[in-house]
Amino acid sequence: MSLGFVQNDMKMIQRTGTLNFGNIVAENNRHILGNDWTAEFSDDSSEWSVQKADVVLGCPPCSGWSVWSGPANRGPESAAHEHTKAFIRYAARVAPRAVVYESVQQAYTQGREVMLKYRSMLEDLSNKKYDLYHVKENNLQVGGFSYRPRYFWVAVESGLKFSTPISEPKELPRIMNIIGDLAEMPQTWNKQKYTAPSPSKWVKQLRSKSGMVDGHIGKTNIHAQRIEEIFSIIGNAGWEGNGDTGGALKKAVDMNNGKFPQKWIDISSRVIRNDFKLGFSQPYRWKEDHWCNVLTGSALDHVVHPTQPRLITHRESARMQGLPDDWNIESSRDYSHLAAVWGKAVPVQAANWLGNAVKASLDGNPRGPDAELIGDREYLIDADKGFSRHYAKKKWYSSPMETTSQ
Repeated sequence: MSLGFVQNDMKMIQRTGTLNFGNIVAENNRHILGNDWTAEFSDDSSEWSVQKADVVLGCPPCSGWSVWSGPANRGPESAAHEHTKAFIRYAARVAPRAVVYESVQQAYTQGREVMLKYRSMLEDLSNKKYDLYHVKENNLQVGGFSYRPRYFWVAVESGLKFSTPISEPKELPRIMNIIGDLAEMPQTWNKQKYTAPSPSKWVKQLRSKSGMVDGHIGKTNIHAQRIEEIFSIIGNAGWEGNGDTGGALKKAVDMNNGKFPQKWIDISSRVIRNDFKLGFSQPYRWKEDHWCNVLTGSALDHVVHPTQPRLITHRESARMQGLPDDWNIESSRDYSHLAAVWGKAVPVQAANWLGNAVKASLDGNPRGPDAELIGDREYLIDADKGFSRHYAKKKWYSSPMETTSQ
């Protein structure tokens, strides 16, 4: 999210928060994010330094609204919302012209009243009036690579008009357009030369001009070992796109005369008891002729590469989130939460789209149709209205898959 706003000529001056999550990755990429910012983190938002700024933006945990959270941890009273409240309290101390944060769309569809309470909190603590805009968008629709519907909470000082461009893409990428040129490269943390000379038009601008890229390596834990063991038995072609691990494992056991692969033996009784149904969050293989799906914080444990007999790598994850190949990964290799950073981040293109709209509004030149007035100084921008999976597949995926050289 930081990068998307920086790309719109906004200078980042401070990073702060309750969770020092992922900041080391930002620190190691000052050559891209700029070098004029400080960083400080504390559980108490009253301790965060206040600097004069036009925009305060954030990415608090969305787990309080996400369908991936259990019912006990989801809803208006979720403890996860304390991070969002801390963000709002800090924004009120800064009292900028615009306050922005990102969440899942359920934050609006199920928590609109909570969103309004956040606006009231912001106004009461800042002694300043703000108009609230609910912005619904899909990363795939605004230039990104993944079908990722999300919500932006945008509060601008009253009287400042805000709008976003709303348009359909002319075409949509497929996952191998995005990571196909990385697929057969050796796995290593270190920088290495690209082996595919011609990337797709979708990622040409993301490739490093140095001809080198780092961080193309996945996990080597038990999850990765079990996936590779399945492939060693059924072969790469034996695991079809969109197929889950349970189905692939059953095929491996059947082909192995009823014997479980070595790494699976310790949990084999449980697998048999559940009839090879490994649950909602089990790894599955993404389809090569499809767009990128949503990356979660556990993507490097759960996403099986579309064409290679392995899980995806850090670099492939960063690519799918729109980060340039000059974004340094190797320097953060010892950061224990690195694998979770990619899926928990806002895709660069979505942040760029929103950042462009915020900057245009601050400059007095908003772009796009008027937002729909739905309440007292409350507006809705339903940018992804009608952009369903069915609609996107029918309209854009009727032709054969492009190759990575196109």
